[in-house]
Amino acid sequence: MAHQNQTYTLDILPHPHKPTQVPQVNKKDTPNALVFTTNASGYKVEDIQVQIEDNEALVLRFGQAARRFDLPPNACLEETEANWNAGILSITIPKTH
Repeated sequence: MAHQNQTYTLDILPHPHKPTQVPQVNKKDTPNALVFTTNASGYKVEDIQVQIEDNEALVLRFGQAARRFDLPPNACLEETEANWNAGILSITIPKTH
């Protein structure tokens, strides 16, 4: 079965008094891992937070806004890696078999 890159636009949780612009997040689901990438070049590294909520969701916070992605039960959260390179944020979450 062929896997395709898919982009998910999820609910934005804005701060009530500040306009926000959240970068597009691309999610690639492969047999071995979930890979999330975003061009966040307009943000400072300290304004971006990567969190795992209740071992079932990835939350990316960009300043006052956030995007949430549900994770499958076979996500190996202990081996999650995040990389920042020239404004591109990449998060890889391996899957167990």
